[in-house]
Amino acid sequence: MPSETEPVEQRCTSRPNGSCQFAGILKVREHHGRFYCQAHAPLEASWRCRPEVLQALIDEGLKPDWKIDLTAVVFPIFENNHYQLGGTVTARHCTFEGGVSLIGANLDMSDSQCLGSLWLNCNGGKVIARRVHFFGDVTIRCGSVEGLDFSDSTADREFKLEHVVMATSGLKLDGMKLAAAPSIEFNIEAGSGMPQNWSFRRLSLRTSAYGKDAEGRFRTIRNRLHQNRDREHEGIFYQYEKRAKRMSLPLGQPSSWLPRSVSACYDWLAGYGQSYERAFGWFIGVQAVFVLLYSIMSGRFEWCGTFDSQVAAFTLAQVVKPFELLSARTPTGWPYVGVYMGGSGWWTIATTVDTLLSLTLVALFLLALRWRFRRD
Repeated sequence: MPSETEPVEQRCTSRPNGSCQFAGILKVREHHGRFYCQAHAPLEASWRCRPEVLQALIDEGLKPDWKIDLTAVVFPIFENNHYQLGGTVTARHCTFEGGVSLIGANLDMSDSQCLGSLWLNCNGGKVIARRVHFFGDVTIRCGSVEGLDFSDSTADREFKLEHVVMATSGLKLDGMKLAAAPSIEFNIEAGSGMPQNWSFRRLSLRTSAYGKDAEGRFRTIRNRLHQNRDREHEGIFYQYEKRAKRMSLPLGQPSSWLPRSVSACYDWLAGYGQSYERAFGWFIGVQAVFVLLYSIMSGRFEWCGTFDSQVAAFTLAQVVKPFELLSARTPTGWPYVGVYMGGSGWWTIATTVDTLLSLTLVALFLLALRWRFRRD
């Protein structure tokens, strides 16, 4: 065991595994009680690597086999210049100062944070940026890349893709959180669709993403997806487009209240006709609510009772034989006898509301199902 009088070992432990890839190469100093090498030193440390020194270090490290590990490196802004990250670069857990520009081919910058605006030129290869937090505007110049993966990342400002061509393949925004509608600049002839293997599953948009110009951005992407016959993703952006349209209607004008209300209901119930899953879920929920209501109204409800199949059948009968209680004759036979008490207008009101809601949801379910699987 070292004694209390022995000096503390000055060793940088900035990487997740507690080691430093620049040990013996860069100087180590203390900053706020912790030791860092010049490449891992925080931005506020005046003795950290200057941008030109860091670039020279990168160039030298790439020479043997065109691979370099820059894990946890802090990138200060390179005034009037770009960081050249040729070869295969691992830059996970890094910190990029606002205004940094990068040119990279095969770059992995997952689990990093960009403190301000970032400009990235993808010069071929693959770029992996999973779980990255972009605090400023992000501009990605795509070109002919083999893959762009921003899964589960967060963009607090603008997220722009420039120079998208048909060879721009493998864009993944799965699970990404966006504060603004994505801006995509297509360098593709109109009517030619968009590159294949793009994925937007679990994309999450904040309320601010439906602001100014959002509707047009969503429509541009939707129209490209329509050319590809990508129904699932086209439906996602159709919902975004209609939500942006709805939220652009001013609440202060009474003439906007009805369109906003109808639009919101259509969104909640069936995702603007794109989600049969949502319509089916609402249908099951409505049936469950009315089963409970009819059980209470008929006096058959018991807290610890068994499943009452007759009440369930009575509920489904309002879908199969709609508006039965509005007819001139009194319903007879199972499942009406024993459930329907008669003599009260509340039964007619309840069954009518049940029928209207249920049939509406059935129609929305069938329309969404047809749209999702249609061929044309």
